[in-house]
Amino acid sequence: MDRQLHSAVSGQMEESKEKVEKCPRCNGKMTEVRTCHLRCGMCGAEYDCSDKGLLW
Repeated sequence: MDRQLHSAVSGQMEESKEKVEKCPRCNGKMTEVRTCHLRCGMCGAEYDCSDKGLLW
């Protein structure tokens, strides 16, 4: 298998294993900026470790 194709396929498989969090404000997809820091791409809401357990 071509290395570039293999990397692309592997990346897609790894991404699909990620747990997707939904924004409590707008139900948009939350993106992990870094460990314990999420940001919503739709409304801009940000959550960190201090919010963990309360919101996600």
